[in-house]
Amino acid sequence: MIADSSTLVDSMDRRGHALRIARPRAALVTALLLAPTPACAQAGNEAPSTKGDVLRAIQEKSVRNFDVDEQRVYTFGWHGLSGRFSTHQTHSNRPVPAILFGAKASLDTISGKNSPYRDAQKLAGIYGVTPPRSVDPAQVYGDQTQLHSLLLGAADAGAKRIVVLLMDGADWNAYAAAAIATKRAFDPKGYGHGLEFFQYVPPDHSTTHPLRSVASVITSPLGQGIAPGFDIALGGAYPWSPQDATYLAGNMKVGFDSKTAHAVTDSASSATSISTGRKTLNGRIGMDRAGNPIEPLGRVLQQRGYLVATVTDVPFGHASPGSFYASVPDRGQYEEIGRQMLGLGAYPGLDVVLGYGFGFVRSDKTRYLTDADLARVQRDGTYEVVTSASKDPVAELVRAAHRVVAAREKGITKKSRLFGFFGDQALDHAPYRTADSKYDPTLQLSAVGLPSPGETYDEGTLTRMPTLQAMTLAAIQVIDAEPERPALLFVEAGLVDWGLHANNLDNAIGEIESGEQAFCLLRDWIVKTVGWEDAVLLVTSDHGHLLQVDFAALKQAVDRG
Repeated sequence: MIADSSTLVDSMDRRGHALRIARPRAALVTALLLAPTPACAQAGNEAPSTKGDVLRAIQEKSVRNFDVDEQRVYTFGWHGLSGRFSTHQTHSNRPVPAILFGAKASLDTISGKNSPYRDAQKLAGIYGVTPPRSVDPAQVYGDQTQLHSLLLGAADAGAKRIVVLLMDGADWNAYAAAAIATKRAFDPKGYGHGLEFFQYVPPDHSTTHPLRSVASVITSPLGQGIAPGFDIALGGAYPWSPQDATYLAGNMKVGFDSKTAHAVTDSASSATSISTGRKTLNGRIGMDRAGNPIEPLGRVLQQRGYLVATVTDVPFGHASPGSFYASVPDRGQYEEIGRQMLGLGAYPGLDVVLGYGFGFVRSDKTRYLTDADLARVQRDGTYEVVTSASKDPVAELVRAAHRVVAAREKGITKKSRLFGFFGDQALDHAPYRTADSKYDPTLQLSAVGLPSPGETYDEGTLTRMPTLQAMTLAAIQVIDAEPERPALLFVEAGLVDWGLHANNLDNAIGEIESGEQAFCLLRDWIVKTVGWEDAVLLVTSDHGHLLQVDFAALKQAVDRG
């Protein structure tokens, strides 16, 4: 690197220590991100100002007494706020919030009076048939497939930056709990929670020139022995409306009532809905019900000349990031998904792939990327490859991003892409951040519903595992190397879902904070580069869970400390 063509930029490592990073001048604009606005400085950078770790204490007590009949601050399941801690460890049929920023698309066109769930013909176009108990003149929800139409429409309109921030597994209840736990505003009947992506309004936004829209979307997939759809009489007209939790559990509940229940999605089907605009069966990635490939947004835009990047803090080829590029009949085909994402299969491969799964062997003895395929990627020379085998993976990620930037500036194709592959034999995801912004997970429920200790991390692990924010910044740097080239960037805060599956609200809220900080990076990057006239930023989720919260009791506990 030439000394006079760089600048020193302040960043932060996982422990909050300042880093001084040399940056190429061509990507100088990215440096502006690292001086966050005051609001973003509060988005998880500091522990809530409570006397103790309130969420940890509630979580520990809840799990220790998991089978005790008692009144609770929060539970998981259809049984309400008394009795057992959990009767449900998977997804629900809850609609999920979506917040869309930018001039080239608006959620208002698919929600409210424009909801497709008011029109039987529109629903038939989405599902193939009109789903039962779903058409209602009071419906205000959009459908998840319509998010694809908005993103593709923005590309058609010339958007230079299309960004999706997926808060995997988060629903309105989870966001509300996160706002209360971090001592910020809680809106009991709306989208006014004090989280940054709910609060931010672009300065030039107006009713005549909208740059921000908010709605919720229905996530139901094509049914497998159960009808798809959503009944607002049972599920609620709004995310904060009274809900029948048994109905929301749908076919994920043992002994569900097929006369009233609707199909509940998994991450593969829902992410495919967003990336292709098509409903499909659970387990499918980039394929229709019959197993025919459907082109995801990543491949469609790549053919138009877009740079395409995916970032996640779970395995890089997991269902959500995989659905934005790959096509396989079964989401469990991680090795094939990895090959497709890295250009070893039928498709050219992504420009930036950052995520976890390195060194991890799954229970079925497969890996997220075979050793042979990793060696091939390293040998072929298309990608700058960074793995956790490096002495200092985080520092090496920074250096590799700079080398890719330099190659792109010079028009060199060799090693002009970036692949970051992190983790170890025991960890296929980033360390769990907790609600107090530390990395000290406590008790949760195992896959069989029994108390299980939280993960523990030594200092070496924490310093070697890049955060979602660090990986997002690396992807932004590569995109900035070609400022005139359009780009699609997918970023996933994947551990919200993992925390909620384990009935660990402390972990889920910590990850919502991580996603919030990623939002701040993405927002500031757009503002200081192309602006909202030429960009769209979608913040949404793929599905919800069945978290039940006594919001008043949670607020009282947090205030008491």
